[in-house]
Amino acid sequence: MRIVILLGAIFLSACNTQELKNKEEIATVPAATIRPYLLKKALIDYNEKSFGVRIYQLIYKVAVDNREEFNASAIVAVPTAIESNDKSYTALENIKRRGFATVIDNHPTKIDKNSAPSFASKINNFPNSLFLFSAKSGFITLIPDFTGYGTSASLTHPYLIKKRNIANSKALLKAYRAFCQEKKIPINIDVGLYMVGYSEGAYISLAA
Repeated sequence: MRIVILLGAIFLSACNTQELKNKEEIATVPAATIRPYLLKKALIDYNEKSFGVRIYQLIYKVAVDNREEFNASAIVAVPTAIESNDKSYTALENIKRRGFATVIDNHPTKIDKNSAPSFASKINNFPNSLFLFSAKSGFITLIPDFTGYGTSASLTHPYLIKKRNIANSKALLKAYRAFCQEKKIPINIDVGLYMVGYSEGAYISLAA
């Protein structure tokens, strides 16, 4: 069962650029590439206004109770009109004027640390189909690797430990806001900030 939550502005009420340690563009995927991939996954979309995406890896600082600090990682997909039609370009400009809505996709339980979303994206650009579906539909979309995966792979993953997982979620949102400010990407929490998740991802979405 997938859980979807509309969050308030509390998560983005504060922005500290020190949370964002590094950002790296790892892929640009045009709309013409995304659509056939989604059709194979049975995620059929008849909307003519379909976007490509730019995918970045974010490295950000997580602090737990102001004692333990470590770097964590996530990926973020930003809709782009590269290789899109005129309708898509016009639609994207309209979205930018109002500001992008944001989707945070908390992934299900993973055993293999090499399957962390940011690592998978560097290999094949496609961490999962929902990630691409929401991004190419006009939502900025994030997937955190979670503590114990990606950049923080040397740490033990805090499975179902609320405090540590929430600390990661809050740090990601602060880093994400700093990233958008640096890149001059307009976001609008009044339009929507959503957390979705399946399995462990659903738990983390609810806990946050």
